[in-house]
Amino acid sequence: DLAKIAKPLVGVVTNVGPSHMEFFNSEFEIAKAKAELLTSLPNNGLAVINRDSSWFKTLRESTRSSVITFGINNYSDCMATEIALDKQARASFVLNVRGEKKEIHLAVPGPHLVYNALAAASVAVWFGIDMAEISAGLSKAKLSKMRMEVISTNRGLILNDAYNANPTSVLAALKTVAEMRVKGRKVAVLGDMAELGSLTNSAHFKVGKEAAKLGIDLIIAVGSQARNLSAGALSTGFNSRNVKCLSNKDEVAEFLSKDTSADDLILIKASRCMEFEAIVEKLSGGN
Repeated sequence: DLAKIAKPLVGVVTNVGPSHMEFFNSEFEIAKAKAELLTSLPNNGLAVINRDSSWFKTLRESTRSSVITFGINNYSDCMATEIALDKQARASFVLNVRGEKKEIHLAVPGPHLVYNALAAASVAVWFGIDMAEISAGLSKAKLSKMRMEVISTNRGLILNDAYNANPTSVLAALKTVAEMRVKGRKVAVLGDMAELGSLTNSAHFKVGKEAAKLGIDLIIAVGSQARNLSAGALSTGFNSRNVKCLSNKDEVAEFLSKDTSADDLILIKASRCMEFEAIVEKLSGGN
């Protein structure tokens, strides 16, 4: 319905994952729903598709338009090689576009953002933008607020990724924290992930487990799924003293204001319904 209104010329599918599972019976149904965008494209349009996605074939077969692929693990029209991360987990890589190469340096943290950069580069290439301009544009690109937003406070360096959450994005944020280098502790404040349907309990358990395995020093589980998050962490042998179950964002803000220092790194991550930006506002003094 949205495609009929907007009539897009270019459609980009960055990823297919287990989000909004409350409304879909499987990832296949999610892939088919996202493929509706590509189906709507005209013959002279462009579909930009992640070649590394396990749903690539489904997406590719859904469109009659031209296709540009991007990826890291499989040969693609736009590929990233020689990926490296700095101390703040900001990625640099070599962009390969059909034989032409250009070094790219991203200004925002997160190894997963290489895929987003490749998707953007794919669109730019189709519109005839040269590699030098693409490199310059990506090096200055910023994300919207509450998406991998780095904020310095006297209670720690906050990685504010509070806009939304699903199992894939939470794992990506945790991996980013694992790659960042700080003097103090790494703290993950993890709230409910909404709209997961039958996967709700198992998904939160798995996230807690992965947080522990990735070397997070303190896990703060918040909301109705706090018990499942903490149980996942404890299943790895994680020290129970380093897991806190809190009820709401106000309790979290109060706890962090007393228990963290400027040397700590604090990830704030949950679905939109949790309104975790309030935690960030209190820790940063509203700045």
